[in-house]
Amino acid sequence: MTGRKLILSDGTEYPEGEAGYSDGHLWLYLPSGTDVHKAFIDFSDPAKTNRIVFDYTISQDEYTGFTDFRGLMLDNDGKMSVHLARSEK
Repeated sequence: MTGRKLILSDGTEYPEGEAGYSDGHLWLYLPSGTDVHKAFIDFSDPAKTNRIVFDYTISQDEYTGFTDFRGLMLDNDGKMSVHLARSEK
């Protein structure tokens, strides 16, 4: 276990999840074995993604307003990435 996790607005946690922000887009990385259906339901719900905390033991990054679900990709090795953007509304 890496000690890293993602925490969604409603308290849902994704252990070993990571986040990265680039050029207005938020990328979330989930480990192999993450349930695809659950991840889709969670990350496509604006109420859950309005505030996401990336906790990496010694520090935290907080991302707010990323409610525009752009996609979910599953790699050949089972790792998942989720793409979010800030809502234009």
